[in-house]
Amino acid sequence: MNTFNPTCLLLCLANLTFAWYMGYNDVPPSIVEQPESIYGDQRIPLTLTCRATGTPEPTYYWEKDGALFDVDSNDRASLDGGNLVIESLTTADDGQYQCFAKNRLGTAMSQKILTSLAFMDQFENECETVQTYQGRHLKLLCGGTPGVPNSNPALLIYWTDAAPKPRPITYNARVNQDPQGNLVFSYVIASDAQGYFCQAINKVVGSSQRSPKVTLMVSGRQTS
Repeated sequence: MNTFNPTCLLLCLANLTFAWYMGYNDVPPSIVEQPESIYGDQRIPLTLTCRATGTPEPTYYWEKDGALFDVDSNDRASLDGGNLVIESLTTADDGQYQCFAKNRLGTAMSQKILTSLAFMDQFENECETVQTYQGRHLKLLCGGTPGVPNSNPALLIYWTDAAPKPRPITYNARVNQDPQGNLVFSYVIASDAQGYFCQAINKVVGSSQRSPKVTLMVSGRQTS
């Protein structure tokens, strides 16, 4: 004959109530702070931000270029909460990143973002003298034959004269700068004869460089 055990019933009800309460208060993850595309600087750690809400508190992981980014096997990377921190950046760290926040109710994912290492190389050309005639079309190459320094992101370029305190060249219908940063004269006049510098700026790395001087010599009009 079975006997009624009120203690067992109470314990069962308590367990069911606790399980219902815990499940009722669970909330799936939701990303509330998204990472953003960014240029990395070799001199400082790169921090990709990610924060999510949820109950239980979410755990985080990241993917790079669609594959799991294993923080444990990368001695330059760590997780600070949901933030991914990478030190001593190299171009190998360039790529597409995405944050994931997970708890027992599911997984939330951030937007995909791109990061790439910002850098600026040196000018490789040497000082040169360019000779031409009045009335001729002319293009002065920024950086000479090697061209402008490699850079990420693209350089801001402008030209100056070679005075002790260089002054920006005034652009007009006759003298202008092409999309590659070269100084273009639709026709040359005698007063164009002077020294020129090509100035290149990478705002992300805070670097500004001046090319070696280009000296323009202008002769009278060429006769046939």
